Amino acid sequence: MSEIITIEKVIHGGFGLARTEHGAVLVPGTLPGETVEAEYIGKRHGIEMVAVVRILEPSPDRRTPPCRHFGICGGCDWLFMEYSAQLELKKVIFLESMERIGRLQSVPDPELFPSPEFGYRRRAQLKINAQRKAGFFKRGSNDVVEIDNCPLLTERINGLMQAINDTPLLTEKTCNLPVIDGDTILASAPPVAGFSFRQTTVTLGKHSFDLIGTSFFQGNRFLVENLGKWGTQWGKGETFLDLYGGTGFFSLMFADGIRRGWLIESERKMVDQARENFRKNGVDHIAAVASSAEKMEQFLPRTLSVMVVDPPRPGLTRKVREAVARIAPDTIVYVSCNCTTQARDCGFLCNRAGYHMVASALFDLYPSTHHIESVIVLQK
Repeated sequence: MSEIITIEKVIHGGFGLARTEHGAVLVPGTLPGETVEAEYIGKRHGIEMVAVVRILEPSPDRRTPPCRHFGICGGCDWLFMEYSAQLELKKVIFLESMERIGRLQSVPDPELFPSPEFGYRRRAQLKINAQRKAGFFKRGSNDVVEIDNCPLLTERINGLMQAINDTPLLTEKTCNLPVIDGDTILASAPPVAGFSFRQTTVTLGKHSFDLIGTSFFQGNRFLVENLGKWGTQWGKGETFLDLYGGTGFFSLMFADGIRRGWLIESERKMVDQARENFRKNGVDHIAAVASSAEKMEQFLPRTLSVMVVDPPRPGLTRKVREAVARIAPDTIVYVSCNCTTQARDCGFLCNRAGYHMVASALFDLYPSTHHIESVIVLQK
């Protein structure tokens, strides 16, 4: 069954939302104001999903996607959209999440950090099919689309992907190949003979980071230093905590402004890398601790000046939110890749723990996708 519908707005997750006589529906691949013919395909979280059959009235912000794999490959879901429209929609979605989910009435207008649209991504997880060819998952499935060139990736990662597809380089039964493009060489797990190594180095200003293929590190090579430094203007004080600290990225960025600190990370391999990064950069006043976030209180002093939190997509657990409220740091710099869970957590901290929002920023780490990287500064 098809129906003519008009897109009201775009919501978190990148979906267009329309209201019909049957209720609200989600429409992937659309822009506000567009009129489309669509057919019903099922439900997502209880809301009807429809697929576009044809676009009857396109938005002036629609463009021809500059990639022949668009619509088949599972990435780049906003590649059909002009970049200025992408930025505006991300800002609207962020503010709406803060107001609707967080129930925050006074949200500072976010500072926007745009990125070059292409060649920005230095970190990826290549998918390997049964024929030992590389690419990414097909949209909506676990089938691998063989790809030689992705416009978002750096030249070296694209070169590795093309080499794998031209020559049988992978002898191990690898389904995923995580890879990071460093200053001069690629690191991947496992290394690919002649193309990548076990470890690489990324230099940001005066700091350098040793990374392996599986290390978590922000993928946008143009914005990552800005992301790390933006919150430091509020991040000075006696004591400091880097929660979900990974390999020490935020710790090193904040190190000059604090007297002593702790990094807490649950993955021991990352903790070992953080310790090596601290040693390499001459930072001896921050201790890296292998622990879950829920147990952080046992490692911290009675008072805390600055806390940086950069949780995974689900955000802070209830136990962590309550622990943060008890610790009551003077300043919280909350970094998030999911503004809906960030809104929930900041709503708790502002409405129930005595904080207020003093600044926010959006870093467009992933152009041509719906993903938003947002940073919020909270103070007592």
